[in-house]
Amino acid sequence: MKLFDSHNHLQDERLLPDIANVMDRARNAGVVSMGVKGCCESDWPRVTEIMESFKGIYPAFGLHPWFIAERSTDWEITLEDLLVKYPQASVGEIGIDHAIDDRDDSDQEAVFLAQLDLARRLNRPVSIHCRKAWGRLIELLDQSGALPCGMLIHCFGGSAEIATELVKRGGYISFSGSITRPNAKKAGPAIRAVPADRVLIETDAPDILPTTAEGPLNEPANLTHVLAKAAELLEIPEAELAELTYRNAEQFFFPSTHGQDAHATRRTGFQPVVPEGYAGGSWTKEFHIRHGAHLPHWTRDGGIYSVTFRLADSLPQPILESWKTERDSIIRVAEKQNRPLSNIEEDRLRKLYSEKVETFLDAGHGECWLENVEVAGLVQDAMKYFDGERYRLIAWCIMPNHVHAVVQPKPGFELQGIMHSWKSYTATMANRMLERSGEFWQAEYYDHLIRDEEDFKHAVGYVLENPENAGLKNWKWVGVA
Repeated sequence: MKLFDSHNHLQDERLLPDIANVMDRARNAGVVSMGVKGCCESDWPRVTEIMESFKGIYPAFGLHPWFIAERSTDWEITLEDLLVKYPQASVGEIGIDHAIDDRDDSDQEAVFLAQLDLARRLNRPVSIHCRKAWGRLIELLDQSGALPCGMLIHCFGGSAEIATELVKRGGYISFSGSITRPNAKKAGPAIRAVPADRVLIETDAPDILPTTAEGPLNEPANLTHVLAKAAELLEIPEAELAELTYRNAEQFFFPSTHGQDAHATRRTGFQPVVPEGYAGGSWTKEFHIRHGAHLPHWTRDGGIYSVTFRLADSLPQPILESWKTERDSIIRVAEKQNRPLSNIEEDRLRKLYSEKVETFLDAGHGECWLENVEVAGLVQDAMKYFDGERYRLIAWCIMPNHVHAVVQPKPGFELQGIMHSWKSYTATMANRMLERSGEFWQAEYYDHLIRDEEDFKHAVGYVLENPENAGLKNWKWVGVA
């Protein structure tokens, strides 16, 4: 069982002298990864030292509300330079604290908003501190705008209703040793209100010692106490929660690598050529919404799509309906706010599809007509037929009961028409080959609009490696342009 401490302060001078032993005890307890959060200019260098000395460290740099009075005039420049130097670093710990007696709210908020803007510009996750200011925090988040890489609300002590509102805004909710306290009455309802893919656990070491742990200082090894209490409140096995929170933490700290985790993709060294139309992470064409009978699709002229379509019997109806119910709840939020899906929501949809659908598909449910060499060859030929004329077929694999492709429509052609062409022709011809009638493909298909170069690489890597990851050795029906 491996654990991820999503928030601590190993650079704290109370822990630093014994850091080697602290890390040994953490590893022995199964804590193999941790988010180490800088709080002020003086401790940022210590965070980098720890990151360079130990494996499994996810660094963060930020200006905590407790330390804004001592900041230098160049603090923003120093912070941005650090984040640029260490692209794996997130922004934090930052936030709003109304429990401080002698405070300047306007100064706190200005520093907080400036760091949110920085996180947005650099596409970094954010770790947020909040005490007795939940309403104001939500107002500031709404004022500032969506955070592309999401936020972690550390040491959450608010209500279930507040947790729900923060999740709607892209929040991951992290629970600390405070949930072990006898007076933590809100902990149970709060943690149960958080979706499974947004729950995290932390120590906040060297502070917030769990009541069941020995002190005087807290340390990452004590994450096992937080895990035990959180699992008790959720009424699930500790091992299950450990795996869940570890995966969630990886998704939060490195959202661009989520494709690897969610789709069981391993890096192979394949470096695809970035297609024409991609300009250094910036797409110049505008989004527009296509409405239709299928899933809500977000299209863009010149866009590149990762698509999946599947055989009619590849998914039992209960699995399909479960996925649709959860999918629609995510989409409904955007529809009510009359806006396109955010990057965070798109990532949630992708993860949901992976967990609910793709894992089941790879198990090989149904007749698996695509195992037939003639049928698989038919589908491959159909996909390649208009390659270069109507679209660019970048990568593809034909699995026993479904098909993956990365495709870029040419000007004047839409993804919906391309998908219809592939499915209509192959359904007719395959039914003839198999001497059968009725539906061949499921009506719906899944597509994901690729956002940037990293997303593109992971999409192509997943397609090419899907057969091997599903246990299909030397699989013939896979290719790349």
